[in-house]
Amino acid sequence: MITYTDEKKFTQQSVQGLSPSLGWVSREYPSRLYKALQNSSTVLAAWDGRRLAGLARLLEESKNAAFNEKHGFRRMDVRGNAAL
Repeated sequence: MITYTDEKKFTQQSVQGLSPSLGWVSREYPSRLYKALQNSSTVLAAWDGRRLAGLARLLEESKNAAFNEKHGFRRMDVRGNAAL
Protein backbone atom coordinates (compact mmCIF):
# COMPACT_ATOMS: atom_id res chain seq x y z
CA MET A 1 0.00 0.00 0.00
CA ILE A 2 1.38 3.40 -0.99
CA THR A 3 1.12 6.20 1.55
CA TYR A 4 1.85 9.88 0.92
CA THR A 5 3.28 12.53 3.20
CA ASP A 6 4.65 16.04 3.02
CA GLU A 7 7.10 15.29 5.84
CA LYS A 8 10.74 15.24 4.72
CA LYS A 9 11.67 11.97 6.43
CA PHE A 10 13.61 10.56 3.47
CA THR A 11 17.37 10.18 3.56
CA GLN A 12 19.94 10.96 0.89
CA GLN A 13 20.37 7.21 0.40
CA SER A 14 16.63 6.64 -0.08
CA VAL A 15 16.50 9.42 -2.69
CA GLN A 16 19.46 7.82 -4.50
CA GLY A 17 17.59 4.52 -4.42
CA LEU A 18 14.80 5.82 -6.64
CA SER A 19 14.77 4.25 -10.07
CA PRO A 20 17.71 5.28 -12.30
CA SER A 21 15.22 5.19 -15.18
CA LEU A 22 13.92 8.56 -14.02
CA GLY A 23 16.75 10.17 -15.98
CA TRP A 24 17.36 12.93 -13.45
CA VAL A 25 20.66 14.70 -14.13
CA SER A 26 20.57 15.70 -10.47
CA ARG A 27 21.09 12.03 -9.48
CA GLU A 28 24.73 12.59 -10.40
CA TYR A 29 24.92 15.10 -7.51
CA PRO A 30 23.22 13.31 -4.61
CA SER A 31 24.18 15.75 -1.88
CA ARG A 32 22.98 18.72 -3.95
CA LEU A 33 19.71 16.96 -4.77
CA TYR A 34 19.12 16.04 -1.14
CA LYS A 35 19.89 19.59 0.02
CA ALA A 36 17.56 21.05 -2.61
CA LEU A 37 14.75 18.72 -1.52
CA GLN A 38 15.28 19.50 2.16
CA ASN A 39 15.22 23.26 1.46
CA SER A 40 12.18 23.15 -0.81
CA SER A 41 8.98 24.59 0.55
CA THR A 42 6.89 21.55 -0.45
CA VAL A 43 8.00 17.99 -1.18
CA LEU A 44 5.54 15.11 -1.34
CA ALA A 45 6.92 11.63 -0.70
CA ALA A 46 5.31 8.33 -1.65
CA TRP A 47 6.18 5.37 0.57
CA ASP A 48 5.67 1.67 -0.09
CA GLY A 49 5.94 0.52 3.50
CA ARG A 50 9.37 1.79 4.61
CA ARG A 51 10.72 2.16 1.04
CA LEU A 52 10.68 5.55 -0.68
CA ALA A 53 8.75 4.93 -3.90
CA GLY A 54 8.54 8.46 -5.35
CA LEU A 55 8.93 12.19 -4.82
CA ALA A 56 7.19 15.29 -6.11
CA ARG A 57 8.78 18.67 -5.53
CA LEU A 58 6.54 21.68 -5.96
CA LEU A 59 8.33 24.79 -7.13
CA GLU A 60 7.49 28.40 -6.61
CA GLU A 61 9.57 30.04 -9.32
CA SER A 62 10.34 33.21 -7.41
CA LYS A 63 11.58 31.38 -4.30
CA ASN A 64 13.43 28.38 -5.72
CA ALA A 65 15.04 29.40 -9.01
CA ALA A 66 17.93 31.36 -7.52
CA PHE A 67 18.57 28.72 -4.84
CA ASN A 68 18.67 25.91 -7.39
CA GLU A 69 20.98 27.79 -9.75
CA LYS A 70 23.26 28.64 -6.84
CA HIS A 71 23.62 24.91 -6.16
CA GLY A 72 24.41 23.99 -9.74
CA PHE A 73 21.03 23.05 -11.19
CA ARG A 74 19.85 24.52 -14.48
CA ARG A 75 16.36 25.52 -15.52
CA MET A 76 14.76 23.16 -18.01
CA ASP A 77 12.16 23.89 -20.64
CA VAL A 78 8.97 21.81 -20.84
CA ARG A 79 10.69 19.25 -23.12
CA GLY A 80 13.50 18.68 -20.62
CA ASN A 81 16.15 20.67 -22.52
CA ALA A 82 18.44 23.03 -20.64
CA ALA A 83 17.14 26.58 -20.94
CA LEU A 84 19.57 29.20 -22.10
